[in-house]
Amino acid sequence: MHGDFIFADLSTYTLTETKDFYEKVFDWKYYSDDQSYFVGYKGDHEVAGLYETPEKFKEIWMPSFWMTYIQVEDRDKAVQIAIEQWGKVEVKENISPSEKVALIRDPLGAGFTIYEGSNLQSRTKNTLGTMVWNELYISDISKVEWFYKNLFGREISNVSTKRKEIRSNGEFIWVIEELEEQFRSKYQYRGVYFAVKSITEVVGKVEEQWWMLLYQNEGLASCTDPSWEAFFYLQQV
Repeated sequence: MHGDFIFADLSTYTLTETKDFYEKVFDWKYYSDDQSYFVGYKGDHEVAGLYETPEKFKEIWMPSFWMTYIQVEDRDKAVQIAIEQWGKVEVKENISPSEKVALIRDPLGAGFTIYEGSNLQSRTKNTLGTMVWNELYISDISKVEWFYKNLFGREISNVSTKRKEIRSNGEFIWVIEELEEQFRSKYQYRGVYFAVKSITEVVGKVEEQWWMLLYQNEGLASCTDPSWEAFFYLQQV
């Protein structure tokens, strides 16, 4: 649906090690047409994409990162609204006759990809090893709230002055949260959440491979993968 998160892919400097890591943590299997872009599957369900960081990103020391994709009905219309709302369009291309994408940055620089088409739908509500949730961590909600409201036409509810809920037909679909730099670091970014049955069990798998646990509580954890830069969340369901 328009404005919903539907897919995520990972740009990484350590492709071979990272593929192995996610296979051990989430039991993903991979398919690739050309051995450059790999699609991870959980059973028959397409979960995420992985690819080696392009040279143009390496030249500017772009860290490994997860990129999230948001569904739109009309890519070109969404691009125009983003520009009018002080966003920046980095890339705009057609990936097939029926699929169009654009990489956009919001007024504070947080990036995301909009997607027009019907072939991507990887997010689930509670399927283990799949993307189930997304949050935006930002330095100043007031500078992006209207951008997202006008771009996607979604209801934005106030939880507090530092946390906003985005809803679709009353359903809670993602969150914008304002965090201080000491917790967020200098970047503006989105968190990608994957479902697990047991936080303790999966954190154990992560630590067995010598990668870093950043944060853990009763039902949530944040970890890095072999890049030591790209991080993701575990959500117990």
